[in-house]
Amino acid sequence: MRRMRSLRNIRPATAVAMLVAPAVLAGPLAAQETATLGEAQTRSAEPFSDIAGIRPLSDGTLLVADGLEGRLFRVSGDLAQAEPIGREGAGPREYRTPDALYAMAEDTTLMIDLGNGRLSVLAPDGAIVRTIPMASGDGPRMRLMIPNAVDRNGRVFFRGMGMMRGGVPDSASVQVFDPRSDAAEDVAQVKLPEMNTQSSGGANNQQTMIRPIPLSREDAWTATPDGDVVIARSGDQVYWLEIVGREGAIRGPDIPYSPISVGNADKEEWIAEQSNALGVGMEIENGRRRTTFSRGGRGGEADPSDFEWPETKPAFPGGSIQVATNGTIWLRRHVSAGQPSQYDVLDGGGHLLGSVVLPEGRTLEGFGDGHIYLSSTDDLDFVWLERYELPVL
Repeated sequence: MRRMRSLRNIRPATAVAMLVAPAVLAGPLAAQETATLGEAQTRSAEPFSDIAGIRPLSDGTLLVADGLEGRLFRVSGDLAQAEPIGREGAGPREYRTPDALYAMAEDTTLMIDLGNGRLSVLAPDGAIVRTIPMASGDGPRMRLMIPNAVDRNGRVFFRGMGMMRGGVPDSASVQVFDPRSDAAEDVAQVKLPEMNTQSSGGANNQQTMIRPIPLSREDAWTATPDGDVVIARSGDQVYWLEIVGREGAIRGPDIPYSPISVGNADKEEWIAEQSNALGVGMEIENGRRRTTFSRGGRGGEADPSDFEWPETKPAFPGGSIQVATNGTIWLRRHVSAGQPSQYDVLDGGGHLLGSVVLPEGRTLEGFGDGHIYLSSTDDLDFVWLERYELPVL
């Protein structure tokens, strides 16, 4: 296996008004409890070059996507054996550069295939039974469908193109694509990270550079298996959840937090994380558009002085929210650079149940039936998968 470092694209988070005025859930906050996971129940017998996604199945086995190796594996429940499945290529039943994996109904799985720029529906045995292009349409009707969640009915939730209001977009729609009708609709609005725009040159040779403001507030969101959209929003010293369903939206209680100062180590950590960011490239030749998707880039070579930095971190990064198999909502909190990851665990109404601190050097990969799966990277940059008991708060 290739020895390369596995880094996560972790982005920041903030608030924006809902399209539907949300109801407010009354009731006091639960007393906060901080838990740890203890020792791992088991660890993979062999390492991976990268873990881009996992998908636990009902028989206890897992699908694991190794993006660097470009392989999809079926891993035994005890993590002792890993067998590659499928084959690499551009054919209708082949894949190239597998990425995130999402649970669908009855052990079917949606896999992001970055190398082929499409979404592949996998049968329980791992065979590809359908593909959907990630990029479609042209001009204002163009759609870039990069999934952020999939419900049990196979509907794909993704972020739409940012809305321009005379400049850089500050918000975007959450859209849901139904493969049965081949149609997408808006279901919510989320705030994007703040941007810094710089222009140079004359009228006939003007250049504009748009850079994100690192660690600026941004909404984090996902969807439940039932198809409800869960959005984490934040203010200066509070955050809250909004749950958007077919009957409207509800707003959870405010949860206070203490902002963390941004130091040099935090800046360097943020820059390093960008080296595994998802990149989208577009080329137009002879009127035909070609869209490519990949992970990795030159973000890790940037200098902190290239960016405008806030004085403190927001409550949580963007892209930091997951729904566990027991229905609880796990939200990764910002911590100081080098500290173990910490997750706030909330119920379906946005009430804080407690917090979980992961073992040092671990990354949350996903949830199984009563289990939580973490990964760790050794000194040779090999990635190991571990299984722990899911804590009850």
